Amino acid sequence: MDHALALPARRITDLLSSGLPARAKSKRQAMDQPRSDPDQELVKRTQAGDASAFDDLVVKYTPRLYGLVYNMTSNHEDTNDLLQDIFAKAYKAIRGFRGKSSFIPSPST
Repeated sequence: MDHALALPARRITDLLSSGLPARAKSKRQAMDQPRSDPDQELVKRTQAGDASAFDDLVVKYTPRLYGLVYNMTSNHEDTNDLLQDIFAKAYKAIRGFRGKSSFIPSPST
């Protein structure tokens, strides 16, 4: 006989009344905390003047953004021009980036 099947199942009410501290944060608390994002180190290095760190971000995000922008333009030349504009604006604005969101947010579905 399998002993795992013989154990009694805990009910949801037992779990809720177990006195464990709640882990959920309010949206305000979550927004006020810097994100632990793998891109955060690259952003910090870019803010410190390391242009190669920004190059790494460009290499990482170009395929994803290319697909997104191309779906809007249906034109490769326009897509390339827009990507240059996007990354140029991101580079100019990166000094003010506080890390409270991801470098490039996921598109909402």
